[in-house]
Amino acid sequence: MSFHGDGATTLVHAVLAGPTRAGSWAACIGVPAHGWAAAAEMGVDLDRVVVVRADERQIPSVLAALVDAFDVVVVGAGCRLDRSEVRRLVPRARERGAVLLRLHGSAGGSDPWPGPDVELVCESSSWSGPGEGWGHLSSRRVRVLLGGRRALDRPRQVDLWLPGPDGLRVVGGDGGAAAPAGPLGGGGVDA
Repeated sequence: MSFHGDGATTLVHAVLAGPTRAGSWAACIGVPAHGWAAAAEMGVDLDRVVVVRADERQIPSVLAALVDAFDVVVVGAGCRLDRSEVRRLVPRARERGAVLLRLHGSAGGSDPWPGPDVELVCESSSWSGPGEGWGHLSSRRVRVLLGGRRALDRPRQVDLWLPGPDGLRVVGGDGGAAAPAGPLGGGGVDA
């Protein structure tokens, strides 16, 4: 699974929340400034997350060990792999039942990772909550383009609240606005 765009880190937090709360273990490599307080607020069980720092030369072997030992492995933009290393890693993860989440950096450029089964691109986002010069950010609306291979070969678009005004992630339908339960109702945020 591949994540791109403004809001991609928040989306990774949302994806990690379910498995870690259900008892799965997650490892993160190449994501030194990941915003762990925000991850905890999104529901990620930090007691089940390991952050790994590795020397650049050791990254392929460290990643191989992580997919052997963890249910979910987040691979940040700080991990540079060549195509042959990626071609060995992806099938190994499938064989072991591990899920690889590739968090891309904001910088463009070529990436040796093959086309993912699922690709999530945060196309736009906007925040809600503050009044005229006062208050706190309370919710973020993100438009996510969903694509990939097989069943997802036709891209779809979904609006998400990350988090919603009540602290929960609320999902909207294809191209429709997400309507969170809480004080905002269906309006108040520009997409």
